[in-house]
Amino acid sequence: MSKLIQLLPVLRKEMRTGSTESFEKLYLKKVILLAKGILNNERPDVTLGFIRLVESCLALSKDTSGVLQLMQKLDSYCKSSASTLAAREVIIILKTFPPDRQGDLPSELQNTLQNLIDTTAQAKDFDIDKAALLLFDNAMFWSFRYIHSLIQAARISMPERLLENISKLLAILEKRVGSQELRRVWTEQFVQWMQESIELAGILAEYSKVLEEFESKGRDPQQREAADTDGKVLNQLLRTGNSAVAAVNKAAAFKQHVAAEEYGNNVSPLHIMYYDWSGAGRQQVENPVFLDTLLYRCSCYIRMLEQAQAKLNKATNGLHLVDGWKSGVDASSSYDECMKIAQPELTSTDGVAVESALNGLAEVIKAAKGFRNRIKDCDCKTHDLFVNQLPMSFKSLESGKAFKTEVLLVLAIQQVQLQDPSTQKWARDVIRAQLGDVAGNVVSEESILPQILEKARQIIG
Repeated sequence: MSKLIQLLPVLRKEMRTGSTESFEKLYLKKVILLAKGILNNERPDVTLGFIRLVESCLALSKDTSGVLQLMQKLDSYCKSSASTLAAREVIIILKTFPPDRQGDLPSELQNTLQNLIDTTAQAKDFDIDKAALLLFDNAMFWSFRYIHSLIQAARISMPERLLENISKLLAILEKRVGSQELRRVWTEQFVQWMQESIELAGILAEYSKVLEEFESKGRDPQQREAADTDGKVLNQLLRTGNSAVAAVNKAAAFKQHVAAEEYGNNVSPLHIMYYDWSGAGRQQVENPVFLDTLLYRCSCYIRMLEQAQAKLNKATNGLHLVDGWKSGVDASSSYDECMKIAQPELTSTDGVAVESALNGLAEVIKAAKGFRNRIKDCDCKTHDLFVNQLPMSFKSLESGKAFKTEVLLVLAIQQVQLQDPSTQKWARDVIRAQLGDVAGNVVSEESILPQILEKARQIIG
């Protein structure tokens, strides 16, 4: 019929007037019979797409008596039977999947699907609402088989056509189209369950595809990262892996939220609400390749932080540490007394090396924090990287920044005291800049020797 819709206008244009008349009468007769069969419910397997095709064929002869009215009736039929037609479309789509990709239903749902199909096939005297209810059941169980397969295997992508038609079906359910029985069965919770199940299936499928690609790059995490030269696949794995863990946790929370109910021997799609997707999904996110990658990344950041801290320790000669240059300073000492200890130590420090080491440590800390945020839903929050190494490195960074400020202040104060006109402006500008960092909490005031701060503030006034 689709070819006819394309060719007939061309034939009318190219051939002499009236030469297609007998052919058009023949096809119109057949199309009218199809349309009337649909309206009389003689085509239980008819889909919305087929009806729209029939309407398009009728539109080629809409000026013929009675055709326009027939098209209007078909349109009304589509609106009144929207739920049934959407369910049928979903069934047809899902039945096209290979049987070995549909997976086994859990034991409590065995044979339910076939029973529904058989019942629907024998239900010649059913009213449209009862038949629609069975079709909904049928469609949902097929959907369940698909989602079950996708979550278990996570090796097939979600077809756009399936998503489109299930979305239509869900929209119909939300509007409560159908009989009172339909409205009772299709609750908001079931619609939510269906939406979240599809969302979980899609997330797991994307994650699994990336995981498979990353796994193919080597035998262990180090080889895989080395082969992934631009880090693109690793970044995708961290993103999709964290999303998968979050989705599995969400599914588990929803499962706990739904109160268990007894349905006896009644066949209802609500049975499948209580199937725990999170258990099947958990197996995917606990894949050794993914977990080994997380642990390897953690160990890499620990090593990088240790190296950056060692570089800072070398640049400061360890003077920024707790047992550094201030360990011999008494709290009641005057500024001049402090300088007897400070000046030999601080004035010999390589400021450029300290600045470089601080920048390097800050960059690694930022990267490690970014990594932590990217895997925030994964089960490695208690790893030594996050519990010990990051806090320790941050503390080292803060003490290093304070040490740098102390060095600059001592040098600037020394220049002011020398009263050399050529360095007075520079020295006072340095003091102002460092005090500004302290006031703006760029550097912690508590980490700086109070006597140095007091002297600097006296100079600036």
